[in-house]
Amino acid sequence: EYRVYLKGPNDADFRRAAATSGKEYELEGLKSNTSYKMHVTAVAREGDESMPSNEITVTTKNIPPHIPRILPVHRTRASDGTLTTAKILWAPATDPDGKVEKYRVYALQGKEKKLVAETRADTFTVSQNDRYERVYVSAVDDMGAESGIANVAALNGLDMRLSVHPGMLYPLGKFGAVTGPGFGATAAFTLYDYLYENLVLGAELGFYYLLGKDALESEYKKTNTVFMAPLMLTAGYCFRLNETYSVIPYMSLGLIYFYSDLVNRDRVTHNERNETISEIGPVAHAGVMGMYRIDEQFTVAVRVFMGYLVGSDSGLYTGLDVGCIYRL
Repeated sequence: EYRVYLKGPNDADFRRAAATSGKEYELEGLKSNTSYKMHVTAVAREGDESMPSNEITVTTKNIPPHIPRILPVHRTRASDGTLTTAKILWAPATDPDGKVEKYRVYALQGKEKKLVAETRADTFTVSQNDRYERVYVSAVDDMGAESGIANVAALNGLDMRLSVHPGMLYPLGKFGAVTGPGFGATAAFTLYDYLYENLVLGAELGFYYLLGKDALESEYKKTNTVFMAPLMLTAGYCFRLNETYSVIPYMSLGLIYFYSDLVNRDRVTHNERNETISEIGPVAHAGVMGMYRIDEQFTVAVRVFMGYLVGSDSGLYTGLDVGCIYRL
């Protein structure tokens, strides 16, 4: 076998780090940005060990700092609503094997990305005269290593997001007496901080399938197939608890397509007849969404809501869904 010996900056002498029958070996668990001395010996079958090989010195790579986490952009507007300044803020970046020395701000002008500023602060202000199409921020450590870049997507005031929310519905009251729980998904397009700070506006389209239910004895109905497809406009207000967690209470209004295939029993004669309900009507939602931001692009969310088929005495239901939000 061959034996690999290692000496770090805090070691008084070489220590045996590994043994292998091959002619190469990958050492793991070394500290970053650190110099190590190494040599190798050969061991015979009888156990005799050779003199050390030539000694080499290796310096492990420096680990770049983490990507800065962009906070909500603070914008000021003129009396006519024109954006005058956008103040970009970010949470201080961390470095696993050193310290962050500064931040670099890049801007997209046309098709070219240019370095426009270096700063030790955690803020940068863009004016309307800068005409930047997009702004990015990176962190630089004391060894000169640069992190990946964080995209400031809401610079122009349009923080656009796409999301998908699979979840469940649970009918209540008379609706629940004749229809079982349902499952489906909602796709949404949302604008954050549109017109006013923390205002959230969006549109969403959903599709849910509800289980049939035999309630002929009590409600004189037996549902076989139930589909619901709501199309709604949503408005809410975003309470940002910190740079990671947010809570949005919201309301939604729109239209819903409702389809039901059922058996209806006459209360007097007990004669049964098959019926199909296929109609479009108004619907209203109210709920609360809690969000956890993973990074600049992705957020996970949990929504709890209650819906009502307007004009119906039996169209009340509640729901729970879990969504993935992608920031454009």
